[in-house]
Amino acid sequence: EGVHCMGDNIIDNVDWRGIGEDAMSVRSYFPGGDINVSNGSEYDGDDKCFQFNRECVVRVTDFQCARVGKFIRQNGGKTFPLTIYLDTVTVNDFKEAIVRSDSPNCYVYYRNIRSNESESDWWMLETTPRQF
Repeated sequence: EGVHCMGDNIIDNVDWRGIGEDAMSVRSYFPGGDINVSNGSEYDGDDKCFQFNRECVVRVTDFQCARVGKFIRQNGGKTFPLTIYLDTVTVNDFKEAIVRSDSPNCYVYYRNIRSNESESDWWMLETTPRQF
């Protein structure tokens, strides 16, 4: 387990290596909030880089990730609102997706995304991601 966020959070300049389940998460029994992650990286994660189990607005900027299952995951089978902004993010060698959500209330906005994986494999979403 990595960092657990409660409410509004700023996570800046953190380098995660060899994480187990999640580098950072918002648990279902914690209040959600505005989560800002910037200038960081994550490498060699067994599962997810970021896990959201509660309504949040997430902004990830200037971040690099490689060799991970999923970059961002919304708790499976849940429909709470989750809004994600990705700006200047590189995710290479992921196993499943950059963002995965089963919810029609998950909205992804992105710009300056890079990956060595096919763009058609970036999203596992009920909604359509949009550039901003």
